[in-house]
Amino acid sequence: MLIYDDISSKYIKDIEGFSFNKTPDEISVENFLKEKALRLHELQTAITQLYFNEDDKLVGFFTLHNDLIAINPKQRDEFESLYGWELPKDGDLTQFPSVKLHYLGVDAQYREMGYGKHMVLEAIKIAADISELSGCNFLNVEALESTVEFYNKRGFKWLSNNGSLANMIFKLGEMDEPAYEPIQYDSETLNKMVSRLVMAREELGLTHLAVANLTELEESDIEELEYGSSPNIETIKLISSALGVSMENLLK
Repeated sequence: MLIYDDISSKYIKDIEGFSFNKTPDEISVENFLKEKALRLHELQTAITQLYFNEDDKLVGFFTLHNDLIAINPKQRDEFESLYGWELPKDGDLTQFPSVKLHYLGVDAQYREMGYGKHMVLEAIKIAADISELSGCNFLNVEALESTVEFYNKRGFKWLSNNGSLANMIFKLGEMDEPAYEPIQYDSETLNKMVSRLVMAREELGLTHLAVANLTELEESDIEELEYGSSPNIETIKLISSALGVSMENLLK
């Protein structure tokens, strides 16, 4: 589970310890987070949210600001034909309000765990909420070549190129509620969660069979979770719900 907070001076040490790969692209993201993000946030020019895992470690961030994107009539008609997007067809209207996903980064040691996917969907939800209060049609991003497929899988469409970057747009209103992709928990975290479930079961005086009856699982499923070597997150969720133990408490 990820917890977020706005960037502030109290997180300076966390930000300084945020780890990037030393490629030219990542160096530019690092420079933004460590040198510019806080100042721009305080000026309300670009808003940055920091995301922390269950161990209070900073695992990622993203930055948003208001934007306008240019879509000519031909492109507008193509988007309508390909994706069913409805946009105003006033002849002189070629710019549309958008929220820009200015930067998004995941600490190098926490990649391939689903955090980036989670944060993109959070950004989509924020932009969708904004669109209900103020005119806004898109969430847009300038994607590196290496991330184009990542954004494409999240529903972003190619608009144009800007040098080595691809301008991509997500049409707000295309999703009623973004489907969050599950975060991948490492084995150490899963084992810690199981240990706390065992403690909760024992404190309640429940046998494996009693827990199985509460969850409609088999008694062998409970035993496999507690004694096996590969804990299953879905089984953990079922048992924690039956025992009245929140996932937040399991992850503390």
